[in-house]
Amino acid sequence: TEHIPLKRFTIIYNGVDIKLIERERKEYADTRDAIRAELGIGPKEFVFLNVSRMVKQKRQELAVEGFEIFNRKHPGFRLLFVGDGSRRDAIREKVRASGLDSQIILAGESTDVHRFYAIADAFLLTSQREGFCIAGMEGLAFGLPLISTKVGGVVEYLRDGENGYFISSFTPEDVAEAMEKLVSADIARMKRCASESAKPYSSERAATAYEKLFLSSVGQ
Repeated sequence: TEHIPLKRFTIIYNGVDIKLIERERKEYADTRDAIRAELGIGPKEFVFLNVSRMVKQKRQELAVEGFEIFNRKHPGFRLLFVGDGSRRDAIREKVRASGLDSQIILAGESTDVHRFYAIADAFLLTSQREGFCIAGMEGLAFGLPLISTKVGGVVEYLRDGENGYFISSFTPEDVAEAMEKLVSADIARMKRCASESAKPYSSERAATAYEKLFLSSVGQ
């Protein structure tokens, strides 16, 4: 809109602390079952995780509706929400109406969200819009295949069929279909791909890119 040539733009993606996450993955491995037990989750149950503010644009209700359809063919899976916001009560009511109170957990806010990444099996994102989506990238770094709507920065790093699956449209049926694809795939392979795909988005690389940009701007 401002008629600025594209060559004058530099895209620098947000970064996540890959080294910290790798360290925490190892540390939490010993307490994984204990953390799950606190939440009423069995050691071998498959957990879809959503970490985000509970606001309109995040569309957690769509995740609940999709999970409800998915559950008809795949009972015994779990859906875990971590976060709080203006839509919390509406989402809680949606969960009650679904009759899946025992399978959908609303954990609320947490000062240590990484403990939830460490006990999950996949990350589920049903947002209407996003920027880069740090939460989705952190999920990949924790080795969680990503299921996501086609939003914001996610389209830059989700490789359909490799480190996760796209939700083709904003319908519960398409959410359920993407979940179905994931649980039918080679999960171990996808977890490895998830971890590898996060490495180019480290905070160190982001810092180096900013430094290079600043130096080039002053002619150094």
